[in-house]
Amino acid sequence: MEQNEFLKSYGKKNDDAKDAADTPAASSSQDTGAQAPSPASSKEPSKKVSAPKEEPKVQQKSVPDVDMNMSFKERDSFKKTERRYGGGGSPYTPPSRQSDYRARTIRNMVIASVATILVAVIAIMLIANGANKVTVQSFVGMSKNDFMLWASEKKVNPQVEEQYNEQVEVDKVVSQSVPEGEKIKKGDFIRVVVSLGPDLKVELPLPDLMNMSKAEIESWAEQNFMSKVRITSETSETVPTGKTIKYQINDDTVVGNTVKRNTPIYITVSKGPPSRTDQEITLPEFKTMSVAEVVAFAQEKGLVLSVNETYDDYIPRGSIITQSQPKDAKVYPGDQISITVSLGKKKVMPSLKGMTKEEVMSKAGELGLRVNLKERYSSSSLGRMIYQSIDTDTILTDDMSLDVTFSLGPKIAVGNYVGQHKHALEQWLETENQKGARLKISTTYTQNASASGTILQQDMKDTYTTRDKTIHIVVSSGNNIFVPDFVDELGTDYTTAITREKANAMNGGKLVLVFEEAANSSYLPGEIWYQSVAAGKELKEGGTVVLKYTPVGSAIAVPDFSGRTDADIRSADPSNADPILKYNWYQRLNITNNASAGASSQSIAAGTMVASGSAIELN
Repeated sequence: MEQNEFLKSYGKKNDDAKDAADTPAASSSQDTGAQAPSPASSKEPSKKVSAPKEEPKVQQKSVPDVDMNMSFKERDSFKKTERRYGGGGSPYTPPSRQSDYRARTIRNMVIASVATILVAVIAIMLIANGANKVTVQSFVGMSKNDFMLWASEKKVNPQVEEQYNEQVEVDKVVSQSVPEGEKIKKGDFIRVVVSLGPDLKVELPLPDLMNMSKAEIESWAEQNFMSKVRITSETSETVPTGKTIKYQINDDTVVGNTVKRNTPIYITVSKGPPSRTDQEITLPEFKTMSVAEVVAFAQEKGLVLSVNETYDDYIPRGSIITQSQPKDAKVYPGDQISITVSLGKKKVMPSLKGMTKEEVMSKAGELGLRVNLKERYSSSSLGRMIYQSIDTDTILTDDMSLDVTFSLGPKIAVGNYVGQHKHALEQWLETENQKGARLKISTTYTQNASASGTILQQDMKDTYTTRDKTIHIVVSSGNNIFVPDFVDELGTDYTTAITREKANAMNGGKLVLVFEEAANSSYLPGEIWYQSVAAGKELKEGGTVVLKYTPVGSAIAVPDFSGRTDADIRSADPSNADPILKYNWYQRLNITNNASAGASSQSIAAGTMVASGSAIELN
């Protein structure tokens, strides 16, 4: 009996828990004053149903085997659970508590996930829509660079228009196309107007600057945006302080009394008369300066400088020894100052008479002199000094140089010039006379087979002589030559015409022929038509004859003389188209025709370009 009671109690408890789970929440809330029969029905319907609490574990007792078909007695207080039926009147079998909980949990998770995704999508759309918009700020007064940086950062397209503006600073924004606070999309255009400042090319009337003060000029320049007005000041004894002394305009593009805003104007304004304090000059230590630096200092400061020089055995030449006022002394423009400069150790020129070259060079080195050595014939012994360019006891300076002449002795060696041209003896004589030999030449000419000018005899040769002597020589005048006739008759051809080549052959080197080019239409190109010495006149061998010849002119093409007779070559028929018959080729070329019956060969190939009168041989 005790066991039956336990089993009934356990079965009832399970049925109550199932009924409570399957009963809708609305049925449990009809009577708010009644206490819910189970813990699950007491929860609010809008709240999430929590998982059923785990039943407390019942300590199991060992139960003897019971016949499960036994009948139980129903108590009075037991209310039988109403059975629910499914469709078709079949009994409804409720799901187990675990499967029911799992289904509700999955449903809730799905709903929550969908809601979360929906919220995220909406948020992303809102963020994306907001992120693609840019709020425009005020750019007025901002620099152009700052605006461009903002546009780059916000990813909008900037447009800049530049305009002259006298109120807004250069490179600052004057206005903007989109008002401040308005939103625009990224990639949209936004335009600003940037100031170029005032237009500097505007022309203005030039005021009377000479009657304006510095303050008035500065005010005029500022009000009219004059960008290149430069004002300097200097002292003036006549112009009042602050008034204009002078001005200069450096602009060739303006005329009259007008200027541009960018016209360079240089104005000098008076500082008034100089004060004594303003002009005070502190003297430096001149001993540490060069003379040139002291001179430049005195000129810059307006001081009157006197430079005195004195010899000093210890202070180097050019160094400053003393100054009239000490270092840090105060002087003023126009004051006189002086310095004393060292000339170095005093050096006096000694007498070098009778010294040898070695002794002179040694003494010049001690004195710091540059020496130029010369030699002359004299009565003094060979190698002795006979002249010095600086007199004895002269005070020497570093810029002096000394010329010293040494004796070559009284004897002059004369060589043998027989068989040589007299020019060789004359050149030797000139050299020796520069050394004081004072020699002369006496020349006698005679006709001789030797070349003209050849020395045939010499009275003094291979011997010594003294100054002021005369050397007697006999010189060949050469053979007398009769001048050939270098000019041919008019109307000839190159077979008889005389060219330069023929003239040289006729001369044989006996005369000196000088050729000059001169036009003469009566003669062939290259033909000699004038000679300075008439033909047949007697000249000494080596005499000069000037020959004039006509210019050669342009080159001509050598024709093909193959098979042509001498008559063909001399034809000279201008109307004939045949180039051979058209000219007298003897007047164009110096032809030697060895084949009067018809040439088979020629020394210059046909078609070769040659000068008029060129020699050609036909065979």
